[in-house]
Amino acid sequence: MRRPGLWIIVGLLLAAAGIALSWSGLSLIRGLAVWEDARRTYQTISFIGLVATVGGLVFAAIAWVVHRKRSQLMSGTGVLARWRVGMLDWLAFRRRDAGRDGLFHSLRNRLRLPAELPPEGLEVRIGADAMLVGQACYGLGYFASRGKLVDVSLIDGQPEMLEFTTHQQGKNQSRLVVFRVPVPASARGEAQAVLDHFGRSIDPKRRDGARNHFAPHFQVATGDAGEAEAARAEDRSRSWRAWGAALLFVGGIILGIVLFTAQEPNADPDGVRMLTLGGAVAAAAGLFALAMSLLSRR
Repeated sequence: MRRPGLWIIVGLLLAAAGIALSWSGLSLIRGLAVWEDARRTYQTISFIGLVATVGGLVFAAIAWVVHRKRSQLMSGTGVLARWRVGMLDWLAFRRRDAGRDGLFHSLRNRLRLPAELPPEGLEVRIGADAMLVGQACYGLGYFASRGKLVDVSLIDGQPEMLEFTTHQQGKNQSRLVVFRVPVPASARGEAQAVLDHFGRSIDPKRRDGARNHFAPHFQVATGDAGEAEAARAEDRSRSWRAWGAALLFVGGIILGIVLFTAQEPNADPDGVRMLTLGGAVAAAAGLFALAMSLLSRR
């Protein structure tokens, strides 16, 4: 987040608008003898206002945390390491970073890198739970960040790159989010201090769990081009297997419902046929996906 102060104001304004909307809706409901349709409209207005109030306050709270972390790093509080990146290192880093982005989908750098480097260079400050890249603050573990930090590594080359891997748990699935910053030759000692700190602070069970669950990602991250291709094939195979198992399960459930429904004396023949067709199609699609999971590994 580049300008957390602005987003604090936006969140508070949204919350204030939500409070006004909720208050007006409740006032109309209590103060007017309205018919049922109008009452439902005012109730909907009040509910929308409540959602806007809660959302605005949560957004303002997150922006405040980012603002506080950013202010601490800028003042030097809690900084583990800091260095400045010059133009030549920055240009070389952008080329290497773009190449690493293309290795695997989860290795894409989530930093919002500036289009142009200022004449004085770009300063990087790493803290225990956040880092500052230029004026942008990124979380590495607290609630306003993108997941829990599970791995930190140093990528060899000119310049070297420090790569932070965080595990983000979503509603339906989890994913890895990667932040990558350049490390000039003069900052090798500072980068090692960061590695040593997070090597001690990251929970080994969390790290091992992420490496096992996201094995293709780490296979690419630590391997060469041949291993990258093998990991991409394994990732495709795993996706096909997941779809195949899900479709077979759904198809089996539908066919099971058909089996019990068809025995009912009042069963609708047309409905039974439609369910049978749907279950058969789902099961056939699942078998096709499983077959593709085997073929995609070759």
